Amino acid sequence: MNPKVDYDVVVIGAGAAGLFAATESAQRGAKTLLLEKNRKAGIKILASGGTRCNVTSTLPIKELATWFGTKGGRFLRYGLHEFGPEDVRALLDHEGVATATYPLEKVFPKSGRADDVLQAFLSRFQRSGAELAIEEAVLDVDKVDSHFLLHTAKREIASQRIVVTVGGSSFPKTGTTGDGYPWLRKFGHKIVNPKPALVPLIVKAPWVRDLTGIAVEDVVVAAAGDHGKPLFSRRRPLLFTHRGLSGPGPMDISGHLDGA
Repeated sequence: MNPKVDYDVVVIGAGAAGLFAATESAQRGAKTLLLEKNRKAGIKILASGGTRCNVTSTLPIKELATWFGTKGGRFLRYGLHEFGPEDVRALLDHEGVATATYPLEKVFPKSGRADDVLQAFLSRFQRSGAELAIEEAVLDVDKVDSHFLLHTAKREIASQRIVVTVGGSSFPKTGTTGDGYPWLRKFGHKIVNPKPALVPLIVKAPWVRDLTGIAVEDVVVAAAGDHGKPLFSRRRPLLFTHRGLSGPGPMDISGHLDGA
């Protein structure tokens, strides 16, 4: 085991949030370490938007927040006002990555390359002076006196503060395997039971599967609750698949359905 190393801040998980958090921490003078269990940082960035990386939206903040439901939207609205879609585009532009708008309120890098977005985040990170340790998974986190003690396969790391940016459990191939939930429970945080969202819908009705491969470009997709009470609707493209419904419309409403 390597000797214990002390940091002001340790950020766990080098995705977009982790890279941003570690960069901000180091820029403000904190001795900062960013830990990543994968072989490289930003794997989910590279996979997003079909490898094109849909970085933000053109929607006004108030409307954008509603896409995350009542509770989620209320929570996110404060953050979006502090650093909104235009701030994201300005940051990328400053790093030499021009962006462009596309249908359905989407914003992508003009190059169509997710790697350009990742390199922009990495450039900011490297200039900040923060340290990056890859292929170093955090196994557990404890609180010892006024410090946090992080246990990895290589060492124990003491830090005044930790920032957990490991993601949820949505995409195990990229490393989001729910690692952070037990650590956060240990420190008294309430974990809302995660459920799939922004996913295709499984539909058992045979007629839906009979239409596999047919796409409808302009259709209203709606979800209804008890007694037919409307919950959510979106006017978006829809694709019939061998398992049910996919495309922007069904995926937008998936988070509003129990068992989606």
